[in-house]
Amino acid sequence: MNKIIENSIYKVLDLGDITEKYENVFIGGDIHGMYDMFMKGLHDVGFVKEKDLFIACGDLVDRGPKNKECIDLLNEDWFISAKGNHDRMVERYVSNPSNIDFKEFWEGQGGRWNIKYGLEEMINMANLIHDKMPLVVKFIRHGKRYMVAHANIYDPEDLSSYDERFITQDRTIHHN
Repeated sequence: MNKIIENSIYKVLDLGDITEKYENVFIGGDIHGMYDMFMKGLHDVGFVKEKDLFIACGDLVDRGPKNKECIDLLNEDWFISAKGNHDRMVERYVSNPSNIDFKEFWEGQGGRWNIKYGLEEMINMANLIHDKMPLVVKFIRHGKRYMVAHANIYDPEDLSSYDERFITQDRTIHHN
């Protein structure tokens, strides 16, 4: 059973050992509203919805023409996504839609697609993002542990030291 671990600092989806549950596990990211291209890519690699799992690294929205369709993928049993910085922008927008400065910033980052939806529909999409997109997806496959996030995680054993912005946005390269 999937287990969500949540507190005020982070949210992790722990899938446990998925070795026997899925024939193949595909990982990719930054779909950015390019639903048709994404679906064609799945077809091209032989993805089978009934047997395989796709884990996205976030950024389902912005820049492409089919953002809502990409968000709706979160309702599919074969699709899981960590949250990216562009997904967070949807949540941030609906939390204060009268913030013109942020709206202009977001639209400049590819978020202009929001104008074809009413606030209620944007809130529904933001709720789906909030409810179904953890910051981190963890799983075990064939005895190996994996962790999927949009940006940086340096200590997978202690996620409590990270904030949401860091996990979804920071791209700093660190060396030990």
